[in-house]
Amino acid sequence: MSPPPILYTISTLPSSFRALSLPTLPSDPNARVSYKELAEAFVSGHTGSAGFSELALLLLSVATWIWIVRIVGIWNQALYAERVSHAVAHGWALPEAPLECHNAATWKIRGQGGKRESFLPAPLLTAFIRDYLLLIVPVIFTLTIGADHSGWIFVSQLMSVGFLLLAFRLRFGCSCLSLAIVGMSRSSSATQDRRAVEEEATVVHQLNSMPKSFITNYRTSIMIGTCVAILAVDFVIFPRRFCKTETFGVSMMDGGVGSFIISHALTSIHARTALMRGGNKTKDESAAFDASPLHRRLVHTLRSILPLLCLAFARLFTIRAVDYQVHVSEYGVHWNFFFTLAAVALASSALSRTLHATKSAVLGCILMIVYQSSLSYTSLTSYLLHAPRLSLLSANKEGIFSSIGYFSIYLISVRIGYECMKNEATAQAWGRKIRKMMFACLSLWCLTFITSSFVQPPSRRMVNASYSLWMLGLNLTLLISFILLDAIIILPPNISKHAKRKLMLDDSSSSSNGNGNASQTGNASVHEDDKEAKVKPYEQDVASLHPTSLIIRAINKNSLPFFMICNLLTGAVNLSIHTLFASNQTAIVTLLSYMFLSCLSIVWLDHRGLIIKI
Repeated sequence: MSPPPILYTISTLPSSFRALSLPTLPSDPNARVSYKELAEAFVSGHTGSAGFSELALLLLSVATWIWIVRIVGIWNQALYAERVSHAVAHGWALPEAPLECHNAATWKIRGQGGKRESFLPAPLLTAFIRDYLLLIVPVIFTLTIGADHSGWIFVSQLMSVGFLLLAFRLRFGCSCLSLAIVGMSRSSSATQDRRAVEEEATVVHQLNSMPKSFITNYRTSIMIGTCVAILAVDFVIFPRRFCKTETFGVSMMDGGVGSFIISHALTSIHARTALMRGGNKTKDESAAFDASPLHRRLVHTLRSILPLLCLAFARLFTIRAVDYQVHVSEYGVHWNFFFTLAAVALASSALSRTLHATKSAVLGCILMIVYQSSLSYTSLTSYLLHAPRLSLLSANKEGIFSSIGYFSIYLISVRIGYECMKNEATAQAWGRKIRKMMFACLSLWCLTFITSSFVQPPSRRMVNASYSLWMLGLNLTLLISFILLDAIIILPPNISKHAKRKLMLDDSSSSSNGNGNASQTGNASVHEDDKEAKVKPYEQDVASLHPTSLIIRAINKNSLPFFMICNLLTGAVNLSIHTLFASNQTAIVTLLSYMFLSCLSIVWLDHRGLIIKI
């Protein structure tokens, strides 16, 4: 028999906790409550942020840190181009590419005697620490200490981007800021100069690369923000307006599940199968899946959702076993996030063969309208918000009915993913696609304001139309920002030429300052031509590298395992310390350690070449 829980008197709680004035906390200062009741009250009864603009600015601020990491990666790639030019011209061994430019195979750095090192090799660990300091640490401070100053943080980020671009120009004599985005609005490239043509070719290659880096950056930014928030919400330092809302309203954490559904839909089998049907020559298991009989697809689907169901039941039983606090109005008594993922996966697989991705958005819109009509013109809203939990259905009403809204979001996102993954032959075609996406984004924001004002306010608990439109508009805004990142920040096509010119000038001056032999001076031009011919074959190899953060690449490959690791560590932290009473300093140290261990674990998995598909 477990011992009775320790009871706390409201008046004796820390002043930082009492100052929050939690709406579900007893008003009597002499009331006695358990820590579990305090923890549930800490995350209940919130109304969210003041508006959409603060959340959009906050998430764009998180995304901008990835812009900065991207510019640092381009810087390392440019330095590598210089080293390659020197090595080839002198006949030296080629230098090793930066770790940001390695593929999965070359990450397996081996030690002496061909044996793999015990954990992480020193170069990889150094690169990991650099990426952690540039990406993870700023995000933690942005969502906690800097949450009330997101506007100033965003301005300082833009200034940092400008400083890095200027420093790149001064260091390498050319700019990594591409003007190709201007050429995307032209109908023809016939009148462009050579540099513009080269830049547009680089941009098209960058946007058509597989996997598409802008989708990788988008998915990772969502995952990092979500995983920081799931532990930060248990500390007083995390603003209560960012917590999940009780009934209506919007907050940062309200967007977690919706963004996760969208990021999954962008690269789903449904979207990739449509590319195969459309003639996009990409090797993918989805082609075989699409052509298989119905019973085989059902077996495949059941096998694919079985791990999710196992995770869902494991979470359910673990929470019951340790008597962990549960926010019942979030999903229900038994339902959780993994049940929602399994339900959406099961519904999507049933339509993957019969419904093309180009038409999925239509079905998603119809489903959204029908579901919202049921909320507005029937008693469904009252049932979801106020009905007693007397049966298995009513006990989990939020999780079951919200899956309908999440499925409509998924269907619309599949169409967005299809458009994003489809390659284009020219910069002008990409320009038209970006303009279409911007128009769609603006339309979604307008519909969000209209439905919020005249139909029903956003509700994560019900996943109604205004919430769905808000999720689509917000995530499309982030996705467009990363597409523009790939179109604007590039490795300059003339970076190798600049490196060669610098090398030739150095060699010419050294030969003329040597013994003054006229024959050596006369052969300088011949040597320059030889070096030009030697370096040229390696230019395309250098330009084909796509630098990215080690952490970004690792999280993108194992996104759900990363989320599981963060959930396990979150539970371990909450069972180890009383987070509600922790000081701000303790909260920051805990969050930094938690994200360090989570990111280190997922980078280690990728270093070992392990991809865990769930």
